Amino acid sequence: MADETQAAPPSRWQDLYQRPLVDLGERFGEKLRGIYSPGYDEALVRQYVQKQFLEDASTYAGKYQNTDHFHWLITNALAKTALKSGTPDLRILDIGSGAGNSIVPLMQLFPDSLVIASDFSIELLALLQRATGGASAERRCALLQLNAEELEFRDNTFDLVVGAAILHHLFSPEKAVEGCSRILKPGGIAMFFEPFENGNMLLRMVYQQILDRPLRRLPEEVGRILGALIRDFDLRRGRDKSAPIFRTVDDKWLFTLSYFRELADRYGFSSCRVHPLYETTQQFRKQTEAYLRLAGGLAPAAMPTWAWDLVDSYDQRFSEECKADFLIEGCVILQK
Repeated sequence: MADETQAAPPSRWQDLYQRPLVDLGERFGEKLRGIYSPGYDEALVRQYVQKQFLEDASTYAGKYQNTDHFHWLITNALAKTALKSGTPDLRILDIGSGAGNSIVPLMQLFPDSLVIASDFSIELLALLQRATGGASAERRCALLQLNAEELEFRDNTFDLVVGAAILHHLFSPEKAVEGCSRILKPGGIAMFFEPFENGNMLLRMVYQQILDRPLRRLPEEVGRILGALIRDFDLRRGRDKSAPIFRTVDDKWLFTLSYFRELADRYGFSSCRVHPLYETTQQFRKQTEAYLRLAGGLAPAAMPTWAWDLVDSYDQRFSEECKADFLIEGCVILQK
């Protein structure tokens, strides 16, 4: 999707940004050299970014780092577009890059294109810088501190924008989507990997049924995790994020199909497609296994057979086509 009438990315990629950028190495020392920023106020950063992405960035990255998985996700998403991996001379913006889950795959898939890795957390960008080492400059990967709700690049700049599990952290994800519509070239693509209300609220019903069976013994840790998931789903449903609690929680959103379709229409995208991230076969079991692992480090055997039977009954109750509508996690592809 590179614009053949436009020259290759400029040697100074910083010229793509609308405000002056500073190398943080000039301000904070060599450990941050090569990370650029428009100079955000620290109080603003802490208003948007939770502690786990700042002081606890190393712990967070160690828990969730899985570049092979994101390589698979991005490859699958690209297969649903006309954009081919290996296309040279593209301009690619990755928002919410963290410690590199999506950046490493993008550098592998597009080795001859400019990739801008961005995050609001300098701490995560420093981890990413160490992970890529000297290869980052050699392979045309730039590091930028960036508020995803303020994409202040020149209009019609990028061929591809990727957001790997970033929108549900934002107060106003529509601002990021609006920014993508402006900075993408005509025909450009934005892709996001996000959680959805449809399937998660159905899982909430299953988990509540499990907890409501007092005569059945449920391990305390499993009950704690299921209860916490229910409260989390209840908090994140809907669009109103004005309650004070959203200033202190990280995950804020469970999205709906209608939400993205409305944004696509509002901001002039030519198409909006949403696909399940994973196969629908046993999707409720597989997602529950993932929640137990991520929330408590528990293996499937930690939950008793009778509880799994209840989860499996929901997987068996619906057709595969219907379960695709019960999105738990989805890939959103917006084309300008």
